[in-house]
Amino acid sequence: MGKNRQFLSKHVRNEVGNFVEPEGEQFLVQLVRSRGGNTMECESSDGSASLYWLPSKFSKVIWAQRGDFLIVEPDNSNSAAEAGGKDSKVTGTIVHILFPDQVAHLRKLPCWPEGFSKESKKSEEATLDAS
Repeated sequence: MGKNRQFLSKHVRNEVGNFVEPEGEQFLVQLVRSRGGNTMECESSDGSASLYWLPSKFSKVIWAQRGDFLIVEPDNSNSAAEAGGKDSKVTGTIVHILFPDQVAHLRKLPCWPEGFSKESKKSEEATLDAS
């Protein structure tokens, strides 16, 4: 692993433990499945599914699984179009992958969308109890 990659992964790992909240246009989604090539299919709180791009800074440092919650930013620039071509179906970029303790913290705040079911909360609490 080169020096630049070591610095980047160290920076991402240090960022992971912090409690984050969506800022500006950012919002929460739940991961449905990976579509390959750093593209993730996610579902928003209103039930609509969209594709989001996972930046390479997360590659081989943090993994996202089905059911994980993510903070995404809608893409107003051309970076998604460059990543997937002009007719890209990618609608934004993943900013943070949330861990169970971060999700529990966000659930207590008013920024948590009501559209996410309590069933996902129960499954999340079961994973917290298991670890």
